[in-house]
Amino acid sequence: MQKTIKIFEDDKIIYERNLSVNTVLLKGRMSKNPTSFGETVHFTLEISNGKDSNTNEWRKPTYADCTAFGDLGSKILRLYKERDEIFILCKFYSNVKDGKTYKGFTVREVINIKNEDFSQIDELNNDDDIPF
Repeated sequence: MQKTIKIFEDDKIIYERNLSVNTVLLKGRMSKNPTSFGETVHFTLEISNGKDSNTNEWRKPTYADCTAFGDLGSKILRLYKERDEIFILCKFYSNVKDGKTYKGFTVREVINIKNEDFSQIDELNNDDDIPF
């Protein structure tokens, strides 16, 4: 089953795509610089859980292990660094090896909210709506 997702900015559609099962949209900040292992790039995304309405304090963030391959991984490695915000379309995975379960996200696409050419981004806009 496929669902269509639409992302709006200022009442204009900036992203529209059919999504399949097991697809995840993540938006957060790089918790540290991405690392490369040959054609594979790994990074951890720090995702805000918002403020607690009772205490008005920021909740602890959630961390997502992400992996990108090939040209997409190379672009992420080259263009993003620690604390940069990124918005990505991923597939969730879960593997069992030697009795241990490994979970994470395989990056399929970087969603560029500002409609800039992804290959030409030098510096990202860091919004103040995320506490880290």
